[in-house]
Amino acid sequence: MAYTPGYSGRGPRRSDTVSRAIYALVVVTAAAVSVLPLLLLDESVLGPIVQKMKSLPLGAPEDEPQNPSDWGGVEPKRQGSVGYAAPVDPAAAAAAALEPDRSVRDVSSNRITRSPDIAAPLQRLPSSVEMPPPLPPKPVRYHLVVVEEATKIDAAGTVLTIDQVQGPASFKACEDGSPVQWSCELRARTALRQLVRARSIECLASDEDAARRLSAAAGADEGPPEGGPFAASCSVGGTDIAGWLVSQGWARPAEGAPDRLKVLSWIAQEQKRGLWRPVPPTAQ
Repeated sequence: MAYTPGYSGRGPRRSDTVSRAIYALVVVTAAAVSVLPLLLLDESVLGPIVQKMKSLPLGAPEDEPQNPSDWGGVEPKRQGSVGYAAPVDPAAAAAAALEPDRSVRDVSSNRITRSPDIAAPLQRLPSSVEMPPPLPPKPVRYHLVVVEEATKIDAAGTVLTIDQVQGPASFKACEDGSPVQWSCELRARTALRQLVRARSIECLASDEDAARRLSAAAGADEGPPEGGPFAASCSVGGTDIAGWLVSQGWARPAEGAPDRLKVLSWIAQEQKRGLWRPVPPTAQ
């Protein structure tokens, strides 16, 4: 770059600053010129305009305006015209919200919503849901039991007989080819007492109605129900009493008994148990 006498690098920057200052002065002068006439106007010119602005309502007028200029130059919709919306009364809207729907039955409390006015008596409609069958009765546990006979037990006043078996009380005597008779009924009762001892037993009556009565009486801690003795299937410590009596030879299967009892009776006869054993030597 060639050197020029009298040249300085600060010249262009000073020129830009002066130009910006002149531009700002022009802008401020133009703004002042545009605002100054408004400031010099007489109150007689601005007064009516201010009074008109003060007289305008803050909200929508109650009646339809006659002058469209009150609505900003747009004429509102007339009643019956397309797009017309009737004014909503706040009090009427609140009352309609509180009024219950007459087509729906109100089942809530009076403290929550207002109950509907029902003139006709209420009717219970039949349910479309089928009720499940009642549960079968459960066995009843008896704690205080007394064995009165080989097939008869007194359970806290409720007399129960072992179902599907016949005890030796129905037989004339226990004999095995000998005229000597001995009390097999007493021996059968003693054998059952030794099985039960002081343990509790569980019994389920063979008749369903009797089973429900016995279950209800035991649950309510009431006395024995009326009737009896009740034929029932009983167990002690998980051992079926009817099957035990037949298998030990102290009872016989009753008429209509299941085949398992008949098989147990046949085994007891073959093995000479209980009623089928030979006459004791002391009885001869």
